[in-house]
Amino acid sequence: MITKLLITNRGEIAIRIIRTAQQLGIKTVALYATDEGFPPHARLADEAYSLGTGSLSDTYLSLAKVISIARESGANAIHPGYGFLSENAAFAEQVEANGITFIGPTPQTIALLGDKVAARNMAQSVGIPVLPAATGSIDELSGLTKTIGFPMLIKPAGGGGGKGMYIVKSEGELQALVAKSMREAASAFGNGSVYLEKYMPQARHIEVQIVGDGNGNVIHLYERECSVQRRYQKVVEEAPAVSLSSKLRETLLGYAVKLAKEAKYLSAGTVEFLVGDNNQVYFLEVNTRIQVEHPVTEAITGLDIVELQLNVAQGFGLGVSQSDININGHAIEVRAYAEKPFEGFAPSTGKIAHVSIPTYQWLRAEHALEVEQTVTGAYDPMLAKLIVTGANRNQAAERLTTLLRETQIHGLDTNLDFLLFISQNQQYRTNQISTEICNLWATQFASTKPKQLPLEVMAAFALLQLNAGAKPNGIWEQFGAYIPSNRLHFTWDNKPLNADIRQRANAFSLELDGAQHSISQINRAETHIAFNLNSKRIEANYSANRWSATIGFSGLTYTLSTANKLSNGKEKPKPTKQHNGTDVITSPLHGRIISLAVKEGQVVNSGDALLTIESMKMENSICAPMKAIVGRLLVSANEQVSDGAELVQLVKI
Repeated sequence: MITKLLITNRGEIAIRIIRTAQQLGIKTVALYATDEGFPPHARLADEAYSLGTGSLSDTYLSLAKVISIARESGANAIHPGYGFLSENAAFAEQVEANGITFIGPTPQTIALLGDKVAARNMAQSVGIPVLPAATGSIDELSGLTKTIGFPMLIKPAGGGGGKGMYIVKSEGELQALVAKSMREAASAFGNGSVYLEKYMPQARHIEVQIVGDGNGNVIHLYERECSVQRRYQKVVEEAPAVSLSSKLRETLLGYAVKLAKEAKYLSAGTVEFLVGDNNQVYFLEVNTRIQVEHPVTEAITGLDIVELQLNVAQGFGLGVSQSDININGHAIEVRAYAEKPFEGFAPSTGKIAHVSIPTYQWLRAEHALEVEQTVTGAYDPMLAKLIVTGANRNQAAERLTTLLRETQIHGLDTNLDFLLFISQNQQYRTNQISTEICNLWATQFASTKPKQLPLEVMAAFALLQLNAGAKPNGIWEQFGAYIPSNRLHFTWDNKPLNADIRQRANAFSLELDGAQHSISQINRAETHIAFNLNSKRIEANYSANRWSATIGFSGLTYTLSTANKLSNGKEKPKPTKQHNGTDVITSPLHGRIISLAVKEGQVVNSGDALLTIESMKMENSICAPMKAIVGRLLVSANEQVSDGAELVQLVKI
C-alpha cells in the first residue's frame, strides 16, 4: 500500500502527479534545486527536500541524492514523471533494491523497451514493421549509411523529447552530427548512445497509450495525433487521430497491445508509430513513462492515467476493461515554449512579468508559472500545457484559437503567437498535416513580423504610459516612467521611437510623423485595454511594469520600453542585446559554453561558428555576422553565461 509518494520531477508534471496522489489520500514529497528558490510544486507537496545546487547530474539526475531523500522522508513509492530519471533502468533497479515501489515498468522492461534499439528489435520479433536503421560507433555508423540511404535521422537510444535528434542529408554531415547528438543525449538522459534511422519527411506521427498490470493484461486508451512537431519536439497534440480509418486504427491499436503483452508491460506507456502516405505503418519506439501529452487521452476517455499507474503499482489491477473505454469528443493540447519564433526559435530566458490564462469549462491548463519566476537555460523550455476539448475537432480548434487570443505569458519571448498562427491556419484546420508541416508554418509565420510598429500598438502604449482610463482623476500619473511633457520616447525592436500625445477633454490626440490621430472612449481593465482610434474600435491585451509594456494585438505580441529615467531616478535596465556585429558578439540566451570554435587572431567569414552554447538541453551555435578577425575571447569552455553576456570581440576587416 502506497502511503507516501516521492515525485522525482519538477514543474507542471510534478504538480499534476501530486494532485492525483493527494486526491487518493497519499502523502507527497517534492524535490527542488536550490537555484529554483521554493517553487510551486515544492509548496504544493506535503513535504519538500532540496537537491542542492549544481548541474542536472548534481540535482535531478543524481540517483544517490534521490534515493537518500526517499529513505529520509519515509516515502515508500517514487513517481519519476517524464524526462530526468523516468526511463533510467538503473534508477528503477535501485529504487526496488531499497524496498521502494517504482511507479513505472520493471527495470527489465525499461532496459528492453526504453532503449530504442532494443525496442525496435522486439517489435520486429513479433511482426511489427520497422524502418531501416543502424547502431554502433561513429565509424561503424559511417559504414552502414548506404544500406539505409539518405536522408537519415540520428536518434538517442535512451530518451526522447526531440533532444539530440538531427537529420543527416549527406555523408559529410554525419560524423559532426552524430558527435553532437551523443553529447546532447548524454547531457539530457545520462546515456550517449545513438542510432540512425531512415527519415520519412511526409509521414504522420501517431502514438497509442497503453496500460498494463504486469501479468500480461493490457488495455489501450486509443491513439493521439502528434504530427505537428518542430525540431522533433511536439508542439500540438490531439486525440483521437481523426485521419485514421477504422481499419488502420485497429491495426495500430493491435500492434501496441501485442507488443505490450509480449513484454508483460506494467504501468502506463506509449507505443509510437509513423504512418506513411499510403498508410504504411512503421514502429518507432516505446516511451516507458507517462507522456507530456497524456491529458488529451484523459480528456476523451475520462480516465486518470496517474491513478491507473498508482493502482497497478500496488497490485490492484487495471480496474477497467477494454470494452468500457470509449472515445468522447476531441481534445487538443498545445505546448507553450520559452523561445523566440522570429529569431529561428532560439531559446528564450528571462523573468516572468505577467501570466494570464483564462478560465473555461472546456480548458485544462497545466503549468507552474508565477510572476518574478526566472526562466533559465537549465531546464526544458516548456512553460505550460494548454488543453481544450470540444464535441468534435472543429469545435476544439475554434476554442483553441479563442484561448490563445486571451492567454498572456510576458517577461520573455514565447511561442504563443506562433501557436495562435497554427490554430488559425487552413492546413491545420483541415487536418492536412505531417511531421514536416510545422517547418513550413514557421517560415510563413516569420514573414508576418512587422517592419514597423503598428499605430494601434503605439497608441495603446501611450495610454498605458499615461495611465489613461485607469482612474477618473490623475490622468497624467505614470505607473513607472516620469514624463515631464507630452513627448514620449521609447524603443521597440531596438529602434528608438517618439510620439506626442495631448489630452483634449475626455479624449487624446496622438501626433506621429506630422499626422494627428484621435483617441477616445478608453476602457481599461487589469490586462485589457480598449479605445477608439480615429473612430475605429481597438482592443488589446497587455501587461506593464515601470519601464515597459507588453501588448498583444492582432495575433502578435509587442514589447515597448520607455527611454526615460524612472521616477526613482535610476536608469531602467538596458534592453537585451542580440548579436552586435560591430565590436562584440553577445549571448542571446542563458547557458553553458560547450566549446570554442575559434582562436584569437583567426580570420572568420560571415556565418562561421564562433562557439556553442548549451541552453535548455539543446546546443546553439553562435556565428560571426561578418568577415572579421577574432580579437579577444571573453569566455572559456564550461563557463556559464547570461543573456547579453559579452562572448567574443571582433575586428571588422
